[in-house]
Amino acid sequence: MFHKLLAEKQEHYFAFLRRHMAREQLEARGITDKRLLDAFVALPRHRFVPVELWTRCHDDCPLPVLDGQTISQPYIAVLMARLAAIKGGEKVLEIGTGTGYNAALLAALGAEVHTVEINKHLYNFGAKPLAQYAPGVKRLLGDGAGGWPEHAPYDRIIFTCAPETLPEGIERQLKPGGLLVAPLGKDRQRLKVFRLDKGLTETEDAGEVVFVPLLKGEKE
Repeated sequence: MFHKLLAEKQEHYFAFLRRHMAREQLEARGITDKRLLDAFVALPRHRFVPVELWTRCHDDCPLPVLDGQTISQPYIAVLMARLAAIKGGEKVLEIGTGTGYNAALLAALGAEVHTVEINKHLYNFGAKPLAQYAPGVKRLLGDGAGGWPEHAPYDRIIFTCAPETLPEGIERQLKPGGLLVAPLGKDRQRLKVFRLDKGLTETEDAGEVVFVPLLKGEKE
């Protein structure tokens, strides 16, 4: 009984921290969409990191997780969902599942999420929290540079890792009028939004960011 009460108290405290984050880290930077803020507060971010990072997962920064990979800064995760204009019902391809947090956030906004992860350790780690908090997310262990053509076309494609340039032909998996959000570059990237018309056209540059690189090749 004592351990149950302690766990409940911890969950209440983390929920308080998320509400504080929504006000101090998100609204203060211009994120005002109530649906986005509510989804962020409702999703237990700490469940998507190793337990030793629970006390740090509400910090205003990315965190290292497994194999040199990271979970994005909370603001950046929410910003990417805003840039992708997720209203509900969109079919989304996410390149770089990581621990599953971004995919779960997109699902909480009503998107149909298909997500690809090349790192086997991350893929396995994300299985449990995604099954609990976003069981509808479809996952693939594989090379995200090739997308997931079996389920194309998508309304949105979101890269949560950084290609130096967009993989060749990725736009063929996007619906006409669809949006692609990606951090592009090598060491420091620019977070950019593209719309598919006759080709991909850049519509927004959301500024400088730092993401882990897009890995290509064999699953690790």
